[in-house]
Amino acid sequence: MSNKIKKMKIKNIMEVIGSCKSATQVGKSKDGSRIHVVYKKANKRDDQAKKEATVSEQLGINEKHFTGRFDHVWESKAKEIILTMLVELEREDKNGKPVYRSFNLKKGELLAIKKMGD
Repeated sequence: MSNKIKKMKIKNIMEVIGSCKSATQVGKSKDGSRIHVVYKKANKRDDQAKKEATVSEQLGINEKHFTGRFDHVWESKAKEIILTMLVELEREDKNGKPVYRSFNLKKGELLAIKKMGD
């Protein structure tokens, strides 16, 4: 039996997202539901992603794991569903503040999403 986590189906992702409170001011407020996401990127990591992966490793956190506040879900011009969240733990900008991350549900693999509270 394999321990590999399989990609979640869009239907199941939307059920979890449907129970989440989004930010009252998209991209500005920090009042969305607290969520935990496990996401595997499909493309190569840029320098910022490599730096964040190093910090995650030092903290003992898997680089695919993100914890923070749900911001919103939107559809790109290419009709791809994008989940955006404010990552509070292992990722931060050069000033030490939390950063927003967007997860493309078509290009990458959303392996898990869990609502942890409001």
